[in-house]
Amino acid sequence: YTTNGGKSWKAKDIITPSGLKEAAAYLPSGELIVVGHSGSARSLDKGKTWSILDTRPYHSIHFKEGTGYAVGVDGLISRYTAIKDTSK
Repeated sequence: YTTNGGKSWKAKDIITPSGLKEAAAYLPSGELIVVGHSGSARSLDKGKTWSILDTRPYHSIHFKEGTGYAVGVDGLISRYTAIKDTSK
């Protein structure tokens, strides 16, 4: 996880779902999304804790203006909507 916007990272014992993560998206709100063969997960606290979003295998993710798309095997495409930053 990070406490300085991604300049440096600290190891986390467990990311759920576990397994290889192939891509990550770090959003301005501090939300972090990771995807990989074991599925996708979301962190709202910069990587300290994780929530499973999906268990299907993905290879890549990209966000633009709060909407993201993850792509995976056999034409799998999923859309994600970023959680709005309510701290402002």
